[in-house]
Amino acid sequence: FVDGTVSNFATMSEFIVIRQGKDDKVMNAMVSLDGKNFEKAIFPYNFKETHTGIYTVLNSANHAVNLFIETSGKEGHKFGTIMRSNSNGTSYVLSASHVNSDDGSLTDFESIAGLEGVALINIVSNPDSSDKKALQTKISHNDGADWGFLPAPAKDPEGKSYSCSGSSSSCALHFHHYTEREDKRKGFAVESAVGFMVGVGNVGPHLGDMKDADTFISADAGLTWKSVKKG
Repeated sequence: FVDGTVSNFATMSEFIVIRQGKDDKVMNAMVSLDGKNFEKAIFPYNFKETHTGIYTVLNSANHAVNLFIETSGKEGHKFGTIMRSNSNGTSYVLSASHVNSDDGSLTDFESIAGLEGVALINIVSNPDSSDKKALQTKISHNDGADWGFLPAPAKDPEGKSYSCSGSSSSCALHFHHYTEREDKRKGFAVESAVGFMVGVGNVGPHLGDMKDADTFISADAGLTWKSVKKG
């Protein structure tokens, strides 16, 4: 490599992504399709001034790289941006901001098994606050080009109405995500049950405590949800 040493690398689909630089202050993402020729990842103008240089290669498909880039490195309040690449992995556009991560750089992002282009993320809705992170769940059905809130079901498992309804920042369905799972192999769906998704969470302005969570199921790739179990 012409300008520095490799500090880490990851492979995903046909891509090889490395973290490369001369010192802790200069860290670049480099991408290759053949393992021999590497090109620098090009991010939107001025984005380099807002991130920490910590990269995580997320599950990537459809001949593109989903790259999580940490933008807040404060312990207990980490989050970042998901960038999506072009077909050779070198040019990136913004997919989602303020995506939640934990102190180990694990990220609340999941490509839904068996459903091409569908993904769930948790975002930090109060990124500028020093208070505890307030998390909200969003879904994309077009490979991260657009993200929307999950529509809240009208009734709980006992047939009682929830305190709010809709799919907006003030009221939606929110799920406990990857960073909270004890078994990281589990997900919201399996490939053998196409279109079915299961999540544990709550209806409201943001994600609540696990002890107050209910179980929800979708049979149409996350377009509508039903509350099926209390707790």
